[in-house]
Amino acid sequence: MVRTERSPAGTAQGVVRAPFDVYRLPDATLVVDVQSPLASVHATRFVIPLLPLGDATPPIPRLNPKVSMDGQPWVLATHFATTVDNRILTHPVGSVADQEWVIKGALDFLVNGF
Repeated sequence: MVRTERSPAGTAQGVVRAPFDVYRLPDATLVVDVQSPLASVHATRFVIPLLPLGDATPPIPRLNPKVSMDGQPWVLATHFATTVDNRILTHPVGSVADQEWVIKGALDFLVNGF
C-alpha cells in the first residue's frame, strides 16, 4: 500500500479556511463558511447565505440574525444553509468572525428550536 500526502484539515488547493469568512459564489451570492477546519474531510463546505437586509422576508430574529460586514447590514439566511464545492470558495471578501456567537446561536435554533 502506498500512502499519499493529504492536505491539512481546512485547506483546499493550499487555501487555509478561517471560520466565518465570507465568500462570493459564482452567482454573486455571499455566503459565510461555518464549517470547522477540523471537519474538512470532504470536498465540500457548509455555508449560510447572507441576504441584503431589504431583500429578506421578515426574519425570525433568532434564526435569521442581522450581521454586519464592512458596515453593511445583512441577514443570515440560516434556513437556506447548504454545502458547496470547496473549490469555488477561493478568496474571502470579508469576515463575520466577530459575530461568531450570534451565528452559532442561529445554527442552534435551526437544529434544536431554541
